[in-house]
Amino acid sequence: VLRKLRRYGPSMKPTTQLKNYGNSFGAALIDSNGGNFTTSKPYYIPHSPFFRYVSCPNFAGEILEWFGFAMASEFSYPSVAFLVYTAANLIPRGVAHHEWYLRKFDNYPKERRWAVIPFVV
Repeated sequence: VLRKLRRYGPSMKPTTQLKNYGNSFGAALIDSNGGNFTTSKPYYIPHSPFFRYVSCPNFAGEILEWFGFAMASEFSYPSVAFLVYTAANLIPRGVAHHEWYLRKFDNYPKERRWAVIPFVV
């Protein structure tokens, strides 16, 4: 079974790179003032297909990329450890981002109920 899964692991990389296109556009809207947080330019709610259900699809894509890497390496201990570490780091950050969006914007989309992984967290 692992040998069959190893074939599909590398195919996840191009798929998950699509997240960078949509998320970089959303990040550009959020950080529209060039990183200078002392200006009065407003924050924006990111809108792209990747932001439809989750607040941080870039984190979900990163976790998916490392899952693909772990699968390609036949779930070796180092690859699984890196996957677990990445998820343990990004999921709490995503939850914090989601809570910030809910506090900051009264008109935040109601269908974005999840922070990182759709239908999970």
